[in-house]
Amino acid sequence: MPVQCANCHTAFDLDKEAEHQACPTCGAEAGLEPVKGIPPAMRTFGMVLGLVVASVIVGDLVSRVVG
Repeated sequence: MPVQCANCHTAFDLDKEAEHQACPTCGAEAGLEPVKGIPPAMRTFGMVLGLVVASVIVGDLVSRVVG
């Protein structure tokens, strides 16, 4: 299971059967959080922002050609 240390932000795989679970970098035993993907709201915002930037660039190019 992929986890990330809340102390040093190191991402690593954690063995569920292991008796002693700690960060390999800093040795922290508490604060090992599961790695999560990009939230859907952030992904949607990124796509909207990309479309806006692309629209501005295309609009600028069209206005230079036409005008």
